[in-house]
Amino acid sequence: MKHVTKWSLITLVLCLFFAAGLSAQTADYLYWEDNFNDTATDPALFENVGWFYYGPNDGLVGQEVRQENDEAYILQGNFGGLVGAGLIQTNGFAKMDTADEAATKALLVANNYSHPNQVIQCRVNLTKMDASSWFIIATRMEQTDSTESLPDSDPTEEAAYVLHLNPVTDLIQIAKYDSTEYNLLNPATFQDLASRNDLDLELDVYYWVKFYLNEGDLKAKIWEGDATDEPDDWLLEVTDAEPRVTGKYTMFALMGLPPASEDEKDIFRVDDITVSGFVPLTAVKAEEDVIPEEFALGNNYPNPFNPETTINFSLVKAENVTLRIYNATGQLVRTLVNEHMEAGEWKINFNGLDGYGRSLSTGVYFYQLQSATQQITKKMVLLK
Repeated sequence: MKHVTKWSLITLVLCLFFAAGLSAQTADYLYWEDNFNDTATDPALFENVGWFYYGPNDGLVGQEVRQENDEAYILQGNFGGLVGAGLIQTNGFAKMDTADEAATKALLVANNYSHPNQVIQCRVNLTKMDASSWFIIATRMEQTDSTESLPDSDPTEEAAYVLHLNPVTDLIQIAKYDSTEYNLLNPATFQDLASRNDLDLELDVYYWVKFYLNEGDLKAKIWEGDATDEPDDWLLEVTDAEPRVTGKYTMFALMGLPPASEDEKDIFRVDDITVSGFVPLTAVKAEEDVIPEEFALGNNYPNPFNPETTINFSLVKAENVTLRIYNATGQLVRTLVNEHMEAGEWKINFNGLDGYGRSLSTGVYFYQLQSATQQITKKMVLLK
């Protein structure tokens, strides 16, 4: 028998420690939420969170989307005689302002309200559907074309990870589909990652649904009652060995056979949506109430990075500060912070996008922290 050395034991303990930490990672940062509690003032789902939905100009005839009883109500339409479709999508942007399209486009192009690694929780009622229909929560969808007047994620073109439910067949499935055109319209094209159909689900019952995505780790659970009744165990857990960790749009969709009449249209309702994640999208103050000894800018980590990195900085007093990203020629590419901030330790996640939401290319960049009296600049490398 080989002797187990002290260092072997230490290594084993550390490996177990880090593995436990990774498996228990929680979504500590709320990215966006919509409780649909403003029916009287926002029947169109444009305020608080702006939602996309589609109509005859997009080939979808007869869909109805509205806030009703402080929840989102979606009645299926007919998409070109191919399928019945009822769907809404967003990247978490604050407002669909129909009177100011330029302002809405700027919000959409910024596209910094979410993250591919996220946890989606919501309350869903699949009011009417049949065995051939499919309800999905689709996420990690890419913005299709930032030059469009209102850039969305085209449901017929963009790839997605999905949580697929059908109470009629008691199905729950985690799957993904690629960017082949119209993959969304045929669940047979979905790549099954994990599924089961031994659940006792019912139509027209409110269920809480949670969909967890962190790199290749994917999990799902469903329960009745209140949010606080959440069970400890996941119904599905799977690891995608080759994950696609991009895309910030999320879609709720109920698809099926093309309805021949109003009576054949499927219906779903969704409410209390929260999307949270594992990294800050804005500057976050450390929980410890410690006043730093000096104005400081930390080394970003990781470095080199692709596409994201975290920047730490310290403020000895409350003051106006900026944190900006410059390229190698000194051109400003992104302002991460420009506000009055309290004294303390801060950190912010930089996602590798410029101020217009475009991915930066491989190269050397500089990040600069500046106050009224001090300035610190450091170098980082984006390596794709």
